Amino acid sequence: MAGRLPRFWRLTQAWVRLLGDGNMQCRKHRDMRIGKRQGFTLLEIAVVMVILGLLMGGGTFLFRPLIMRQKRSETRDFMAQAKETILAFTEAHGRLPLPDHAQDGNGLNGQEGSNCSPGGCTGALPYVTLNLMPNDAYKRQLKYEIDDALGDTTLTMAGTCSLLKVWDPTSSDSPRVVDMDDPSATQVHPAVVLVSGGPRDADGDSSPYDAITSGTYQGSNVSGNPRYIRHAPDEVIGFDDLVVYFGGMELYAKIDCASYDLCSQSGLTARNQSGGSRRYRLNGSGGCLNWASNADITVSQSDVLYLYGTTGCSSLAGTVSYEDFRIKDFDKDCKVGLGAGLQAEEDSGW
Repeated sequence: MAGRLPRFWRLTQAWVRLLGDGNMQCRKHRDMRIGKRQGFTLLEIAVVMVILGLLMGGGTFLFRPLIMRQKRSETRDFMAQAKETILAFTEAHGRLPLPDHAQDGNGLNGQEGSNCSPGGCTGALPYVTLNLMPNDAYKRQLKYEIDDALGDTTLTMAGTCSLLKVWDPTSSDSPRVVDMDDPSATQVHPAVVLVSGGPRDADGDSSPYDAITSGTYQGSNVSGNPRYIRHAPDEVIGFDDLVVYFGGMELYAKIDCASYDLCSQSGLTARNQSGGSRRYRLNGSGGCLNWASNADITVSQSDVLYLYGTTGCSSLAGTVSYEDFRIKDFDKDCKVGLGAGLQAEEDSGW
C-alpha cells in the first residue's frame, strides 16, 4: 500500500500538468485570434457612417424649429428693450425720438432740428440715437412709426404730456393697428408702433413684412395702410411678423406725466370768482386792465398779476402768480379761479 501511494500522486500530478498546459494553449490561441482583429472592416465602417449620417440629418431637422424659436424670442426681447429705451429717451428729452429715414440709425437722417411732415413720421428705429443694437435676430432694422403730432422737435415734456392727456385711441390718424386678440377687429390709434418682419416673406411680395388683403383683419405691415396687423387669424398661414405698440395713455403713465406742469405751454385759464370786477396790471407794468366778474384771462408761466381795486390801479391790493394758480389746479385741467380774498383757488366746475 505504501508503494502504491507515491505512484498515485505521481499520476495525479501528471494529469494536472496536462490540463494546465491545455488551458494555457487555449488562452494563447484565443489571444492570437483577438490580436489579429484589432481594426474594423470596411463594411463595419460603412454601417457606422450611415448611422451617423442619419443621426446628423435627423438632428438638423429637430434643431431647426428650436433655432427659429430662439430667434423669435430674441427678437421679442429686443423689441421690449427698444420700447423701454424709447420711453427713457422721451423722459429725458421731453419728446419721442424721430424715425430713421436713411437707414443710418439717426432720427430723420440725423437732422434733429427737422419735424415729421404730416404722414411722414415713419421709418426705421433710430438705433444710433437710442444707443441700441442695429438689427433684430433676423438681421434687419425694426420698422418704427409715431404719431405726427408727437414728431415735433420743439415739444417739451409739458407739451408732449398735454397731447397724451387728451389722446383719442379711436382717431383715424396714423399709425393705426388692428389686433387679432380683439374679436371685434376694432382698429386703434397708438402713439408708437414697432414692427419686425420675422424670418419669411409669407405673402410672396418680396418684402419680409406681411399683408392681409381679405377677410376681417385686413392690413399691411409694409406700409401701415390701412393699418398694421398684430397677430393674424389662424387661417393665414405663414404670417410671422412681430408688432409692438403702445398708446397715448400708456406713454403718459410710463413717463410720469402726472408730475409735470401740463399747462406751462398753453397757459392757465383764470376766472374772476371774487364776486366783483377787479383792476390789474400784468407783471406790475403796462396798462390798468379791467377783469370783469366771471370773466376769463390767460395767465402764462412767467406772469404775475398785480391786483387793485375796482376803479383804478393806484392802491395795490395783492399779487397772484402763475405758480400760485398752478398749485391750485388739482384736476390738472388748466382752469383756475381768483377767490373772494384775491387768492388763487380751484375752478368752480366750469
